[in-house]
Amino acid sequence: MSTFHLVEANADQEKAIGWVHRFSQLISIEIHGEDQAGSLESTRLASTDASTRLNGIVLALPGPAPAGGPVGRFGLPHAPEDLDDVWGVTTFQLPLKDNLHLIDNAFVQVRADRRRLGVGTAMVSHLRRAAELHGRNTVVMWSDHRPGAEVSDWVDAPQGTGRVPRDPATRFALSQGFQLAQVERQSRLFLPVDLELLAALSAEARAAAEPGYRLVSWSGPTPTEYLDAVAAANHAISADAPNGEIDWEPEQWDAARVQEADERLARSGTAFHTLALSDSGEPAGLTTIFVERGEPNHGYQFNTVVLGRHRGHRLGLWLKTTNLAAVVAAHPELPHLDTWNADENGYMLAINVAMGFRVWSIGGGWQRVLA
Repeated sequence: MSTFHLVEANADQEKAIGWVHRFSQLISIEIHGEDQAGSLESTRLASTDASTRLNGIVLALPGPAPAGGPVGRFGLPHAPEDLDDVWGVTTFQLPLKDNLHLIDNAFVQVRADRRRLGVGTAMVSHLRRAAELHGRNTVVMWSDHRPGAEVSDWVDAPQGTGRVPRDPATRFALSQGFQLAQVERQSRLFLPVDLELLAALSAEARAAAEPGYRLVSWSGPTPTEYLDAVAAANHAISADAPNGEIDWEPEQWDAARVQEADERLARSGTAFHTLALSDSGEPAGLTTIFVERGEPNHGYQFNTVVLGRHRGHRLGLWLKTTNLAAVVAAHPELPHLDTWNADENGYMLAINVAMGFRVWSIGGGWQRVLA
């Protein structure tokens, strides 16, 4: 059996970040037939963002582990600066403000020619070790799948909505003691959008919402007068969005946290926001689209939320159509927008379908509660 060992990298190691980005590209092309990894700069910024989370990067390198030497915060030897051959990459996050029981957003990626050598199993074992070192008791890992996979066996989501094919990624997750906790749908809207359809949908939604509500839109940092409203909307997103059986706790948001989030996004692109306010000025809903800088082919529909007591007025559709119109006017070069929704979020998926989004891939959210 080939020998390998695990090391942990820091976000300031340029070659390590390059490998993280390269593996994201390789796996994306393998599964989807296209590069969905986004820009190298976005990968770098995501890895260095320590305002609300601790980021982990674990690499599998050929050969035996070096003897002695210092270890990092996750108990592994430090990665060398010279990284010419990497067999696998695992990234993960430890939330620092909320959900302190989680190791979240774990992605285990192994090079195709180095699979079935125990690399993935070793990386998952280290996720458990990292959880123990940092007092976490739950690991959430994600997998990507083609929606039209030619398989005869599927694994159903526990809440009865959505399923993933029993392909190698699914079999690996199950073999490591994970349970499918949620299915997520990636949808894509090809651009240019049908402007007549967009205008008709927007007018229909506006007629249902007015005169009790109004919209305000902007790009870039949130205006000071809307910071509290956006904080309330972001809290609602974390509290109300369907999570399947993922053990997720609501996040606490305030104006300062909104400003931190705006600063992070501004480092790699432009965010477009539309906020719904009631006639009394109460926050009623929010939607965001993000366009990466330097990668004009990558545009993302981020979160959309309508706060509970304001539902039933077509605000979701009005928010999304209004914001999309602003984005396509500012970025006519965008070929498509991608978005991700819980498969059980039927209301938001229906809005997406009405706007022209179509299923592009499916994701599995896998959870393991540690003894």
